[in-house]
Amino acid sequence: MRLSELPLGDVLRRELKQRFARRGIAVKLVAKDIGYELRCAHPIPFDAEYTRDLGYGAARAALEGAGDCMITRQNGSIVAMPFAELMDPKTGRTRVRLVDVHSESYEVARKYMIRLGPADVADPLWLQTLAEAGRTTAADLRTRFAR
Repeated sequence: MRLSELPLGDVLRRELKQRFARRGIAVKLVAKDIGYELRCAHPIPFDAEYTRDLGYGAARAALEGAGDCMITRQNGSIVAMPFAELMDPKTGRTRVRLVDVHSESYEVARKYMIRLGPADVADPLWLQTLAEAGRTTAADLRTRFAR
């Protein structure tokens, strides 16, 4: 089964409704598969720079006779990666490439994320404040985010 074949939106909608209901919050949620419209968001400067670089790399690769490749940006360089290197010969599918969680780009992105972690549940007063705001218990938050 492919991930795209799973009714992920419905699964998330049901789970969220149950979680809100346990907190006494009635919500109306609609499952929506976001596709093309998400990619139509207004570009930010990063988008313009990134796509400009990829376009330049694609033109350069084509002029140099390269084909059958994906243009990527790696460590500040434009790299043409042959599809043969990206594909698993046994499955014919793209190999999973993991995000470098030790990179500066990841660090910056992570710092801008609003996401609870162990430090947020270490301070008992802040933990209680979060629990009250989320209509849950400090114990529940500690269990979910202390790891």
